[in-house]
Amino acid sequence: MTRRRQAQEFEGCLSAFFGLFGLGVKQDTVTSLPYRTKESILTAAENRFYLVLIKAVENKAVIIPKVGLQDVFAINDRENYRSFRNRISTRHIDFLICEVNTLRPMFGVELDDSSHNKAETQKHDLFKNMVFEAALLPLVRVPVKQNYHVEELKAVLQEYFKKEESPQTQPSCPNCKIPMVRKTARHGEFKGSDFYACTNYPTCKEIINI
Repeated sequence: MTRRRQAQEFEGCLSAFFGLFGLGVKQDTVTSLPYRTKESILTAAENRFYLVLIKAVENKAVIIPKVGLQDVFAINDRENYRSFRNRISTRHIDFLICEVNTLRPMFGVELDDSSHNKAETQKHDLFKNMVFEAALLPLVRVPVKQNYHVEELKAVLQEYFKKEESPQTQPSCPNCKIPMVRKTARHGEFKGSDFYACTNYPTCKEIINI
């Protein structure tokens, strides 16, 4: 008797054994799986804002909706990697604005509805704010409205579209010897102040104050 035949007979005996106790093993099939395609990955409110966001961003960047935080942020603490990964593994950002050619994240946009007034939601919002701040990635929070004005939103986002500086005017990271990126502190004692950060952040945390 071949091994394949023995395996088939064993599986048959196993199924019969489970059947005696009402423990039949259910096999997945295409028709048994309960999945269907959503009409949209965005809610009605998110889609309404998205259409205005497209016009406000124009061709300056790429808009990626519903991005998991674990796909945006690297974790440089190897000892506690699993713990920190679990804290962001189920969270996402509503819209991630990225450079056109590289898809390098430029800033995030979070659409806040009335649920963000709840204490528990505010707790989650605070943590998300801290994650973005720790990674030196700006996060823009926009309250949900029935109607949005393109020019108003464009004015809010304008400061995040910094003009690209030539490599000749950018300082190089003392550690990595590569051009640094100009950032603006969003919170803390130096809120509003500009500084240069290494493009290898968070692997390298070298900064130069301006």
